[in-house]
Amino acid sequence: MILSSGGKKPKIHSTAYVAPNATVGGDVSVEAGCAILYGAVVVAEGTPVTIGKDCVVMENAVVKSTPKFPVKIGDECFIGPHATVVGTTLANGTRLPANEVRLPAGDPFGSTKSYAEALRAAHAKETTLAAHENVAPGGTRRDDTLQAPVEAETVVDVMMLELQEMEAIRRESQAKKKK
Repeated sequence: MILSSGGKKPKIHSTAYVAPNATVGGDVSVEAGCAILYGAVVVAEGTPVTIGKDCVVMENAVVKSTPKFPVKIGDECFIGPHATVVGTTLANGTRLPANEVRLPAGDPFGSTKSYAEALRAAHAKETTLAAHENVAPGGTRRDDTLQAPVEAETVVDVMMLELQEMEAIRRESQAKKKK
């Protein structure tokens, strides 16, 4: 699943592979020859995630930036199954074993509570922006069945909203074709 976040969409090289049930979202750059495998999550939360050439992100691995710490993965890196990389840099050729966790020095989140608050605020802002994008010129809603929640409490809320948005766009496109 390829998702936009914070108004940014992932840039995935045409020779890279992203498994159908992997999630790649936000300001993410995936270079040539990479493989993002089944169940992997690669998400930019405020700062970019850059994955170099010929890298492998194995099944169910998590790679994510934080609002303060970007992720930069060098060329030819291997991130093992269930491994986690948050807000740090991996040098070219790094081999991260299964279940390994890499975090930046210190406390990358400030506190878990403030990190959760920052993420909820960012996703709520995206949801509100998406709701405004559904307003036609003159202030009327394009599709009255699409109603974005004021605050997205979970990833599922955001995903459901995106599905609703896609359905509204599809309906609008079909209506134009009939005319």
